[in-house]
Amino acid sequence: TFSRYSTLSRSLDYFFKGYINTIWANDEELKEYSYIVYSGGDDLFIVGKWDTIIQFAEKIYTTFRHWTCYNENLGISAGIVIVSPKFPIMKAAEMAGDAEKKAKNHEIELNGIKTEKNSICLLDVPLHWDKEFPLVKQLKIKLVELIPEKLPHALISKINSLYEMQKEQREKKQNESWQWILAYDFARTGERHKKDESAVNFLKELERDIICDTFDGKKFPSRYSFLELLNLAARWAEMELRNKTTE
Repeated sequence: TFSRYSTLSRSLDYFFKGYINTIWANDEELKEYSYIVYSGGDDLFIVGKWDTIIQFAEKIYTTFRHWTCYNENLGISAGIVIVSPKFPIMKAAEMAGDAEKKAKNHEIELNGIKTEKNSICLLDVPLHWDKEFPLVKQLKIKLVELIPEKLPHALISKINSLYEMQKEQREKKQNESWQWILAYDFARTGERHKKDESAVNFLKELERDIICDTFDGKKFPSRYSFLELLNLAARWAEMELRNKTTE
């Protein structure tokens, strides 16, 4: 009905024009490292420190889900681009808009039904908020936890090399020799760090999930391979580790 449509529109307006500013004002890190350029209607544009922006986006999403009583027909699509501090803001806004379109067009199959939107585009890769983003974040946290104290920093470049090999060999329908390289590299890395049980177990779990295309030994709903999502997590982890060394 028109009255329900009007109520919904007004409620969304309250969230984007008002409540997002409340979220920002009540968080000291957001206040220090981010700035809301525009927020109104059902749209917003925020600039800030790259890791703070990711946290802010996640906070907006979880708060919005609560605001809408977890209605499956309502969601948020977000596009994040990471640029240098002197990069032209208008060009960055345009790139963020393109990333948002990728998120809106991102398709995932849930319970046999293909759905779009309700995704975040991070490092040019769109991820479903509830199914793919948490998986990538969990892997990123584990990598940051183990590198470089328990596992070598070179593991990140190895993951990237394996992903590029997998991608090329599958596109060209070649023999997937990347699997043997994976087994060899991970076995050598595990042998060098065999005194640390958590590191060895993590490598074994990664090897199983990469080969079987699973997460924690179980299939997951995504058009991406596990290695592709792991590579994204490794890129994210590398940025976070770089942050630690410069702080």
